Order: sequence, then structure tokens, then C-alpha cells
Amino acid sequence: MRAYLSLLVFALLSTALWSASAQAQGWLADRSRAEGMGIRLGNFELHPGIGAEGGYDSNVFLAEPEEEEGSAMLRVAPHLYLQSIGEERRGDAPPTPVTFRTGVSGSIKHYFAFPEQTNVGLGQDAKLTLRPGRIFTLELAEEFKRDISPFTEAVAPNAEPDEAEEEGVNFARDTLSLGVRTQIGTPGDVLKAGLGYKFGIDHFEAEEFRDNRSNSHTVRADTSWEFFPKTALVWDGSVSRNNFIRSTDELSLDAMAMQTSLRNDSTSLRTKIGLNGALTSRVGFTLAGGYGADFFDAGDDAETLIAQVEARWRPQETILWSIGYDRETAPSYQGNFVRMDRVKTGTQLMLGGVFVLSGRAELTFLTFGEDPVYGDRDDTHFLGNLSGEYRVVDWFAITAEGSYWQNFTDFVFDADGAGTADPGDPAEYKRFEGWLGVRAFL
Repeated sequence: MRAYLSLLVFALLSTALWSASAQAQGWLADRSRAEGMGIRLGNFELHPGIGAEGGYDSNVFLAEPEEEEGSAMLRVAPHLYLQSIGEERRGDAPPTPVTFRTGVSGSIKHYFAFPEQTNVGLGQDAKLTLRPGRIFTLELAEEFKRDISPFTEAVAPNAEPDEAEEEGVNFARDTLSLGVRTQIGTPGDVLKAGLGYKFGIDHFEAEEFRDNRSNSHTVRADTSWEFFPKTALVWDGSVSRNNFIRSTDELSLDAMAMQTSLRNDSTSLRTKIGLNGALTSRVGFTLAGGYGADFFDAGDDAETLIAQVEARWRPQETILWSIGYDRETAPSYQGNFVRMDRVKTGTQLMLGGVFVLSGRAELTFLTFGEDPVYGDRDDTHFLGNLSGEYRVVDWFAITAEGSYWQNFTDFVFDADGAGTADPGDPAEYKRFEGWLGVRAFL
């Protein structure tokens, strides 16, 4: 079973790159929606809250269409945020030389059809800013997440149902990032330049996925020059190093025994320059392009032009619509890398100051680097998400969210770990997830 699970871990790309925000509780992902006025504690504000939702997932384990298994779900998600006094309470008082915010959230998720998958997701973050809004600014940030959503099939092919329940595969994935960033700018923020460093850990709790545990180091620089009142020339660049924690020798032995691909360490370079601004009070845009390259210790390297194009239209103050395209490469769990070309659109509107409706759709074309075991692979991924919230009173809301995503491919994994191009048994999937609930917050 361990070999088969390792083979299918490529589906992490779906979780990490496309559907993370669809799977995450929408209002928890957006601090501005999760927080109310708060409770004042001296020079700080405390923002507690809790939500409860019922839902349904049509394909819990991202299985192929003929193997889909759905489940009703229950999710309870408390949160507690603490921050320096906000602008509303501060009034005309000058900004403080130090601001701080931190928070913790949880998500207890129960699958009625698969009780062995019931688990607890966690989120925690903290950010300390020295001299915010001044010529010199220093930021220290930390973030931890524990994601419990299944990202591949739970058991080996042809396993008996009783065996599946006994296995109870642990899909928990822990990520930790620690970062520091400094910024220097002119008094009016016309010209700004920043430099930062981030250390990251990506840990899979189950031994079945241990080959994918890694850490990373990233140095990033950025500048912006606001040459018109609402338009700026922007540049950013980064160098990052990703290392898989197990040694190459250990990986080689596992790969030989299981006929799986190696997870190769890599160094990535990115540089991008462009414009970000507004043509009118209702029309905004982002136009940027650059170069990206990934150099791997073994196997094929990757290089490509990267792009980010987006147009934004706000016909009224309460309505926003955007459409865009971006192109990027990223390290992959199948082959060394994957190139992504994504077309996306989204909208958000507010009605009567109490109802918020958001929607988005993305179509992503993926080209994986050649894999020594599986060969070539091309996928097309669609994601659609619609969410709404009705504020009954200032501290209580009714929430609803629906997501649909589908992966189209003619690629095949077989139980022995060999990839073929047989269109009769493609490794594609589709999934619908819906939630309805309530939340209270201060």
C-alpha cells in the first residue's frame, strides 16, 4: 500500500495549487470577514468566534469516476485572534511604533461514511511590525497549518472495504514558515524597496508519505515606484532552495524497491517586472512578465516565461469583477516540475450591506516534466467556487459554500507503479463539495 500511496501523491498539486481555498472555510481564510469589532483589552483587541457547518463531499478520496465514494460531513471551527488596536478605535491618534497580531483556529471535520478519517485541522500565525508606515519597517512573521483533507486514494487497488476501514490512512500535512522582511521607502511611499527571507517546513505525518517531507529557504526582494497617483512600476525576484529531508541514497533504495520516482532537491530562480494600477476610478489592471527557472540535482531542469495579466472592473462600489491569466512553473511530485497556464475570473458583490456573494472559476492547463518511470503527462483542471454570507446581526451570520473541481487527463497509474497512456483507464477525477452553516464572531 505504501508504494501505491507514494505513486499518487502527485495529487497534492491539486490540493496545494488549485483547490486549497475551495476546501478551506471561506470566512476563516479572510480575516476581514472573520473578525468583528472585537473586545478591547488595554492596547489590544480580542476577536473570538466559532462556526458550525454541515456538508457533503461527492468524492472524498479523489478517486476515478467509477470508484467515487461520497460522505456527509460535519465541521466545527473555532478561532481566536489578538491584535493591536485597530484604526476604528485609534481614531486620530498617531500610529504606534509597534503593531502585533496573532491568531489560532481549528477545524474539527467528521466524515459520517468514513469515521476513521475524522481529524482536527489547525491554523496559527503571528506577525510583529516595527515602525509600520515609516521610512524604515521591519516585519517578523510565523505561520503554521495542519491540513487534514484527503489528497489521494485511501487504500491500494482491490482492497476489501474492511481493510480500508482498518487502514485509516493519516492524510495530515503540517507546514511551518518563519520569515523576516525589511522595507525602506520615501516619506510618501512613492518609492519602496524590500528584502526578506523565509524558512519553510513541509511535513507529512504518515510514514506512507515520508519521501515527500522537505524544507525550503527563500530570499525575496521587491521594489515599487508609484509614478502616477494610482499606478506603480513593480519588480520582484526570488531565489529558493528546496531540500527533501531524506538522503539521496535512502530515496534511491526506496525508488528501486517500489519503482517510484525520486524527489530531487532543487534551486529555483524567479524575476518579474510589471505595472499595477488603475486606468480610471472603476477600472484597474496588473500587467507583469518575467523569467523562471528550476535547477534540479538530477533529471530535467525547467525554464519558462512567467506572466501575470489581470483586469478589474468595479461598476459600483459594492460590485467587483476580475479576469486574468497567469503562467508559472513549480516543483512537482510527479516528474521534477509542472508548468501551469491558468485562465481565471472572479466576482464579489454586496447587497444591502448584509449579504456578500463571491464566485470564481479557473481553468488550468498543466504540463508535467518527463518522469523516468511514468513518462509524459498533460492535465486540464477546472475549479468553480460560489460562496455567500448573510449577516443576521453584526455578530452572527449564515454561511453557504459550494465547490466543483475536475481533472481531465488520459494518463494512467497502474498498481505496479508504471504509467501508460491507455485512454481506457485515465487517472482523472471530479468532485463536488457543499456546506451550509452558521457562525458567531466578535
